[in-house]
Amino acid sequence: MMPDPIKAPEMLLSTDEVMTRLSVGRTTLWEMEKRNELPAAIRLSKRCKRWRASEIEAFIASKGA
Repeated sequence: MMPDPIKAPEMLLSTDEVMTRLSVGRTTLWEMEKRNELPAAIRLSKRCKRWRASEIEAFIASKGA
């Protein structure tokens, strides 16, 4: 039996990267987060959060359809 292939680590996006991909500013991103319009961010520390790139890309694709 062969072992499972090693999965590449999930790419995480910073706030600035998400803002760029969505073409929105910091306030709009914060408002979208507050209204639960975005996928949930991962808290790395009190002041640091990241989003899964795959979830942001899926979010963008769903809005474009």
